Amino acid sequence: MPTILREIDLPDFGVPEARPELSRDVHAARIVRFADRIRALGLDAAVVYADREHFANLAYLCGFDPRFEEALLVFAPGRYPGKPPSSGAIPGRCSPPRRCRWRGSRS
Repeated sequence: MPTILREIDLPDFGVPEARPELSRDVHAARIVRFADRIRALGLDAAVVYADREHFANLAYLCGFDPRFEEALLVFAPGRYPGKPPSSGAIPGRCSPPRRCRWRGSRS
Protein backbone atom coordinates (compact mmCIF):
# COMPACT_ATOMS: atom_id res chain seq x y z
CA MET A 1 0.00 0.00 0.00
CA PRO A 2 1.55 3.35 -1.00
CA THR A 3 2.03 6.16 1.50
CA ILE A 4 0.07 9.30 0.74
CA LEU A 5 0.99 12.65 2.28
CA ARG A 6 -1.81 15.20 2.58
CA GLU A 7 -2.05 18.65 4.05
CA ILE A 8 -4.61 18.86 6.80
CA ASP A 9 -5.85 21.70 8.97
CA LEU A 10 -5.02 21.66 12.66
CA PRO A 11 -8.06 21.14 14.85
CA ASP A 12 -9.24 24.10 16.91
CA PHE A 13 -8.60 23.09 20.51
CA GLY A 14 -9.64 26.48 21.84
CA VAL A 15 -8.06 28.22 24.79
CA PRO A 16 -8.46 26.71 28.25
CA GLU A 17 -10.40 28.85 30.70
CA ALA A 18 -8.22 27.87 33.65
CA ARG A 19 -4.63 26.71 33.90
CA PRO A 20 -4.40 23.27 35.50
CA GLU A 21 -2.49 23.47 38.77
CA LEU A 22 -1.23 20.76 41.09
CA SER A 23 -1.73 21.29 44.78
CA ARG A 24 1.12 22.16 47.14
CA ASP A 25 0.56 18.76 48.77
CA VAL A 26 1.37 16.96 45.50
CA HIS A 27 4.69 18.80 45.15
CA ALA A 28 5.47 18.36 48.85
CA ALA A 29 4.93 14.59 48.54
CA ARG A 30 7.19 14.47 45.47
CA ILE A 31 9.93 16.31 47.35
CA VAL A 32 9.64 13.88 50.28
CA ARG A 33 9.94 10.90 47.88
CA PHE A 34 12.92 12.56 46.18
CA ALA A 35 14.63 13.11 49.55
CA ASP A 36 13.98 9.48 50.50
CA ARG A 37 15.53 8.31 47.22
CA ILE A 38 18.60 10.53 47.70
CA ARG A 39 19.12 9.11 51.20
CA ALA A 40 18.59 5.54 49.95
CA LEU A 41 21.34 6.08 47.39
CA GLY A 42 23.66 7.33 50.12
CA LEU A 43 23.97 10.79 48.58
CA ASP A 44 24.34 14.04 50.50
CA ALA A 45 22.62 16.15 47.83
CA ALA A 46 21.28 16.13 44.28
CA VAL A 47 21.35 18.75 41.56
CA VAL A 48 18.47 19.11 39.09
CA TYR A 49 19.22 21.15 35.95
CA ALA A 50 16.53 22.61 33.72
CA ASP A 51 16.25 24.84 30.69
CA ARG A 52 13.49 25.54 28.19
CA GLU A 53 13.89 22.19 26.44
CA HIS A 54 14.74 20.09 29.51
CA PHE A 55 12.38 21.24 32.23
CA ALA A 56 10.35 18.14 33.11
CA ASN A 57 12.32 17.00 36.18
CA LEU A 58 12.27 20.43 37.79
CA ALA A 59 8.62 21.00 36.93
CA TYR A 60 7.77 17.59 38.41
CA LEU A 61 9.50 18.39 41.69
CA CYS A 62 8.42 21.96 42.30
CA GLY A 63 6.30 23.23 39.43
CA PHE A 64 8.91 25.67 38.10
CA ASP A 65 9.33 25.85 34.33
CA PRO A 66 12.20 28.11 33.23
CA ARG A 67 11.04 30.04 30.19
CA PHE A 68 14.11 31.94 29.04
CA GLU A 69 17.02 31.04 31.34
CA GLU A 70 18.49 27.94 32.84
CA ALA A 71 17.58 26.90 36.37
CA LEU A 72 19.33 24.76 38.93
CA LEU A 73 17.82 23.14 42.00
CA VAL A 74 20.37 22.07 44.60
CA PHE A 75 18.57 19.70 46.93
CA ALA A 76 19.96 18.32 50.19
CA PRO A 77 17.60 16.13 52.24
CA GLY A 78 16.80 17.70 55.60
CA ARG A 79 17.58 21.18 54.29
CA TYR A 80 15.08 23.39 52.64
CA PRO A 81 15.21 23.37 48.81
CA GLY A 82 16.14 26.47 46.88
CA LYS A 83 17.88 27.47 43.69
CA PRO A 84 20.26 30.30 42.87
CA PRO A 85 18.94 32.81 40.35
CA SER A 86 20.40 32.96 36.87
CA SER A 87 21.71 36.28 35.68
CA GLY A 88 18.88 38.76 35.46
CA ALA A 89 16.35 36.28 36.81
CA ILE A 90 13.43 37.44 38.86
CA PRO A 91 12.98 35.34 42.01
CA GLY A 92 9.93 33.13 41.83
CA ARG A 93 8.38 30.08 43.36
CA CYS A 94 10.72 27.13 43.61
CA SER A 95 9.31 25.17 46.49
CA PRO A 96 5.62 24.84 47.25
CA PRO A 97 6.19 23.79 50.89
CA ARG A 98 8.15 26.98 51.68
CA ARG A 99 9.13 30.23 50.06
CA CYS A 100 12.50 30.49 48.27
CA ARG A 101 15.51 32.20 49.76
CA TRP A 102 17.78 33.41 47.03
CA ARG A 103 21.45 33.29 47.87
CA GLY A 104 23.11 36.57 47.17
CA SER A 105 19.85 38.51 47.10
CA ARG A 106 19.34 41.43 49.44
CA SER A 107 15.62 41.07 49.95
